[in-house]
Amino acid sequence: QPFIWCMLHNFGGTSELFGSLDAINEGPDFGRHFSPNSTMVGLGLTMEGIFQNEVVYEFMMENAWRPKPTNVTAWVSTYTKRRYGFTNPTIDAAWQLLKTSVY
Repeated sequence: QPFIWCMLHNFGGTSELFGSLDAINEGPDFGRHFSPNSTMVGLGLTMEGIFQNEVVYEFMMENAWRPKPTNVTAWVSTYTKRRYGFTNPTIDAAWQLLKTSVY
């Protein structure tokens, strides 16, 4: 039976900072390879109140193009550069703390 690996991130329109970048990183790859005959046909998002936690949605959407899980720590550093337009060790350190706590 064909299936889509789907992320239900924000059920009920809650707006606090939360997400699991590690689960988002590894889940789709597991779906693709959980058996030699995996029938996964794509990735999906079911979301409400999407105007927060942009990092979660950006990370999830990039998974559609990745053949395997990525280094989340390096990805977060790259994300901060894309988000703010420059590299800053303090900003990177703050986002790394967010990665290990709320994300």
